[in-house]
Formats: sequence, C-alpha cells, structure tokens
Amino acid sequence: MSFYRGITCENVTLKGDKGTPITAYVAKPEGKGPFPGVVLIHHLPGWSELYIETTRRFAHHGYMAICANLYQREGGGSDGNPDDVAAKVRADGGIADAQMVGDTEAAVKWMRAQANHNGKVGLFGSCSGGRHAFIYACQKKD
Repeated sequence: MSFYRGITCENVTLKGDKGTPITAYVAKPEGKGPFPGVVLIHHLPGWSELYIETTRRFAHHGYMAICANLYQREGGGSDGNPDDVAAKVRADGGIADAQMVGDTEAAVKWMRAQANHNGKVGLFGSCSGGRHAFIYACQKKD
C-alpha cells in the first residue's frame, strides 16, 4: 500500500439528522485518486484528538476519511471540551441511535459526492462507535 505524505485536512459542515448542521473533520490524500472512503464513528469520549488523528492516519494510508461530530448538539462544537461533552452525553445515556444513523448517513453521502472517491465506503468505530457502526450497517445499504 502506498503512503501519502501529502494530505489535506479541513472541517466541513454536513446536513446531519433532520437537516441539523454538524461539523465533520475530513482528511484526503493528495492526488487525483480515485480513493476508497472511510467514515469514522467516534467513541463515547467524543470528537477527540484520537479520532482526529485516526482520520489523518487513514488519509496517510490512501483513504479519504471523514469523522462527524456526533455530539455537536450536546455542546461539542469545534471549541467544545471533549471531556465535558462526553460527561454530559454519558449522563444523558448516550445519543439516540436514529440521530447517529442520520448523522452518519450525511457523512456517507458527503463521501460519495467527492469526485476523487472510488465508490467504496467503509465504517470504522471503536467503543460506542463500534456499536454505532454495526447499527448503521444493519439499517443502511449504502
């Protein structure tokens, strides 16, 4: 597998569940592609440094990668403290599965709309993100 020393990273805004705008972190390898895609579904600690770094790592290995901030509605904007947001989400019993599915669907649609995407999308998640990836894959065919 090739390593892509040059990658581009940015925040994008998605139309999440029920049309609610949410932020997602995107990392893409340099070049025209086409590249396979990975949608990362973060763990309960939230849209943390671990998932931002992991998104970049996928791009470094030749994947277009996106990780949506599933806790943005709970105060997890780009400047929200992930520890505080995770504590709130944990106290609330997590986020609704339907909301997660809607937000993840927005990330998959974003990926499929990219000109240098090869049409393949995988999901990656750990902890609650692993559960969420499984739920999404069981409910959606995209």
